[in-house]
Amino acid sequence: MSVLSDEDNSSYARYQAVEQRDRGIIRHLLLSVSAGTAAGAAGTLIHVSGLVVAERVYDPYAYFLLTVIVGRTAAGLGWALLSSTLAALAPMIPSLTDVGLSGHDVRALAGDPEILNLLVLALIGFGLAGYAARGPGLAADTAAGAICGALLAEVCGRALPGMPDGDLAFRPWPALVVALLVLGLLAVLRRTSGARLRALAVAGLVVAGYLVARTVLG
Repeated sequence: MSVLSDEDNSSYARYQAVEQRDRGIIRHLLLSVSAGTAAGAAGTLIHVSGLVVAERVYDPYAYFLLTVIVGRTAAGLGWALLSSTLAALAPMIPSLTDVGLSGHDVRALAGDPEILNLLVLALIGFGLAGYAARGPGLAADTAAGAICGALLAEVCGRALPGMPDGDLAFRPWPALVVALLVLGLLAVLRRTSGARLRALAVAGLVVAGYLVARTVLG
């Protein structure tokens, strides 16, 4: 027989629930940093090993996928912002270590140090979009479609002939692999057929808008 009153039991249950939630948040933040560091280490190893095809598939898409996952699994919007920031910054740790030890250029993260700040902001934005894409409804479908559309637009910009950012080493197989992975991500983000179709339509609009803008602006 319990010596605690119903009120005491209720208070203890609430305390236990809060404690479990706080522990889960701390674990999530630690995993965000660890996963970002591991992703950066893998990207650095791929770069210094001269694996051109693997690097084209990995960089920067693995980092965007990581922040989407981190944001999607966060406990709330604020935590999604914090964990996405940690996951976006952590990949630079192995890159900076590599620079200090061997003198290699920092190219494991998108290949251009001059746009690193913009890339970090984009990664954080993808993490927040990943959080927005986990709920039900049209807004979540739109967020998922925007995520995948932006990635597919980047693939098109690198793979299609005549594009200013065209990359011969990216076509055709690396581009096809990345495109299939992005479509797989869309299927994971949205679980029903209707939601996937709506997200795919949004992704198509994003890609079409990107191609039109690049054609008009040159």
